[in-house]
Amino acid sequence: MAVMIVVMTTNAMILALSLLTILKFSTIKINMVIGYRTPKSMASAEAWKSANKRFGQVLLAASCINTVVLVLLSIIIPVVYHEIVFTSFLALVMVEVVLAVAFTERFLAKKFQNTDS
Repeated sequence: MAVMIVVMTTNAMILALSLLTILKFSTIKINMVIGYRTPKSMASAEAWKSANKRFGQVLLAASCINTVVLVLLSIIIPVVYHEIVFTSFLALVMVEVVLAVAFTERFLAKKFQNTDS
């Protein structure tokens, strides 16, 4: 049971971070501390805003899917094997982040084709 509390709490924090990225990080100026920071995203203010918004959207969608998967796994898998759910959660979080970065970079490449990085 404690494993599931840790998993769900962590997933809730990822959901909150994705909302924060959409609502706040896309409105602040380009900086080296917070936000989605890659050469493409920091190329212009418009790229910065678009990248942070897109990253947050993809992360939010992936986190929602992750939540559904975790709830289903916790129902299907007996309590004794919840460590499997925890391991699955870690793998899903890594996939979430990789997908969010990949989709954001692809989006930036398409939207800002004429901008040199």
